[in-house]
Amino acid sequence: MMRSFVYGVLNTNSYLVWQGKDAVLVDPAEDVDAVMDVLAAEGLELKALLATHMHFDHVTGCAAWQRRTGLPVLAGREDIASREILADGAKAWNLELEDFEASPLDPGPASFGALACTVIPVPGHSPGSLCFYFPALKALCSGDTLFRHQIGFTDIMPLQSDAALRAALQDRILTLPQETAVYPGHRESTTIGEEVRWGTLYRSSS
Repeated sequence: MMRSFVYGVLNTNSYLVWQGKDAVLVDPAEDVDAVMDVLAAEGLELKALLATHMHFDHVTGCAAWQRRTGLPVLAGREDIASREILADGAKAWNLELEDFEASPLDPGPASFGALACTVIPVPGHSPGSLCFYFPALKALCSGDTLFRHQIGFTDIMPLQSDAALRAALQDRILTLPQETAVYPGHRESTTIGEEVRWGTLYRSSS
């Protein structure tokens, strides 16, 4: 199961994902109470806080969630190493990010209680961007790597690479089952099949 929450100045999507009674929160939403209400209503136990990447708009809720749960934020190793550079965009919105503990999440299979996940590195939008594939749910949280009919931008922030993003999408994401639902970091969802048919990989990112 999955529930989405939209938050922040850039309308970022946060996703509560669960199987059985075990849940993870992807790109933790700022409204902690709203998510906690769902956790309580569904009788869920939050197992992990996951960050697709560490641009400021995806981590503004992390400190509050860490205070509430004591859980570290799991993110790509390369993004953690560059977190100050990646979060610098907050200054344009006169935002000051609260510090939080981040721990590296290695690529490959991961289990959060009953919830199985494959952690897929997709560098390019940021050096350590991760996608989270939940095979039992046929769902992918793609962060800012893949949107409906558009790939993530790679020409605005530091440490970006268009070539790296397109290569990773081609080799690791667009090869997933066509029926896989794609839940991006902003805007509406799509499917792998739709993006393959549309030829998104071969279009401009702008």
